[in-house]
Amino acid sequence: MKEPAYTLTIYTDDTDCFGLVYHANYLKYFSRARTQKMAENGLSLIELQQQNIIFPVHHVDIEFSLPAKLGDEIRVHSQIEKLGKASVIFKHQVYKKNQQSNQFDSQICHGTVTLACVDNNLKLCRIPKNVYEEFARW
Repeated sequence: MKEPAYTLTIYTDDTDCFGLVYHANYLKYFSRARTQKMAENGLSLIELQQQNIIFPVHHVDIEFSLPAKLGDEIRVHSQIEKLGKASVIFKHQVYKKNQQSNQFDSQICHGTVTLACVDNNLKLCRIPKNVYEEFARW
């Protein structure tokens, strides 16, 4: 399985009045990285919802080390930290591209996002077996 990563360039609409990435945008980047990883492994959020399964965010924890600025390239790595019967915790790490080395080697933040498994009526339920087995492979 290939290394999960979501890469993007920081644009004006990502930044605050100081030219730094607005802190709440990292949640969008985490979500995009997770969703991309799921899709690359055959788990479509749309298809899951059609099967009466959704994964809303239950808890978020983020720690910032360095800022990302307008024009920076960043990469978000996502992996499963803990898999439960009705929840999954994703660990996200964000790196900034170093212009000298051309590598994504400066960690700018990391965090975890806990998703609950619920049905379309928002009632907590078990993660379906096929989804659980796919998550367990990560």
